Amino acid sequence: MRERLNELRRRESAWANLRWHDCGMTDLASDSGIYELQHGIFIQGLRHVGTPNGMLSDGVRMVHLPRSSDSDAEECGFALEEYRLGFDFADFNIDPEQNLAVYACFEALNDPQATIHTYIRIRQLSNGGKAHPHARLERLELGNTVPQDLTFIIQIFGDFVGILTRTSFWAIDERRDSEFYLFNWKTGTLQTVRAIHHEHEMIFC
Repeated sequence: MRERLNELRRRESAWANLRWHDCGMTDLASDSGIYELQHGIFIQGLRHVGTPNGMLSDGVRMVHLPRSSDSDAEECGFALEEYRLGFDFADFNIDPEQNLAVYACFEALNDPQATIHTYIRIRQLSNGGKAHPHARLERLELGNTVPQDLTFIIQIFGDFVGILTRTSFWAIDERRDSEFYLFNWKTGTLQTVRAIHHEHEMIFC
């Protein structure tokens, strides 16, 4: 309790004596349109120019934002890290506390229905995005679906990752439900998969 009270006093004092520090500008322009900001880390996808629709990414740019707790608060700089993963992905989410990044991917199938196969890849957030040492499987399979306006929503909570595959709100096919998958990302076990009607999607979001 005493430690918590001291922390609150320090925070109150910091707001009362707030000082602005000039910081350098860093260009974070990216045309991939996907990004995450968690625990002082900003990460964005790097578009893969060679993809047919130009909307997939094959790399990330990661920025460690400066914090007041840094050793030298007067030096307000940005630590940049950028790497290519060697595969294309449509979306991702991160958990910096577990050094975890989960990438949603898909690949075309050679069939008359023009369906695609979806899956996720479990990687490290740092260390160049290599396979995560705590994951038994690097790739976890989802299922086959149609590619029209397909999007992913990914949430990480502890040992579990939830993935919702759905169509755009502007191109909803009432005959096709979204699919929700829940994995234990460490063991690779699929805990559950179920169809979710569009009107219930926001419960997950």
